[in-house]
Amino acid sequence: MKQLQGITPEKLQHFESITGRGVKGSALGKGFFAGNQQLLEENHIRIDASSKQNPTNGSMRLTR
Repeated sequence: MKQLQGITPEKLQHFESITGRGVKGSALGKGFFAGNQQLLEENHIRIDASSKQNPTNGSMRLTR
């Protein structure tokens, strides 16, 4: 994994793998999710429409 200069990654707490769907965890008092569209939608995380149309652009804009 490539690490950016001057940025120290935070350790995740309460990390959980959700088989076939993704992962969740918390850090700095906030919850984090990474996974498929269904997992994100169930947790009220919206995917920016332009990212849905072009998922290979290298980034996605997610809002909660």
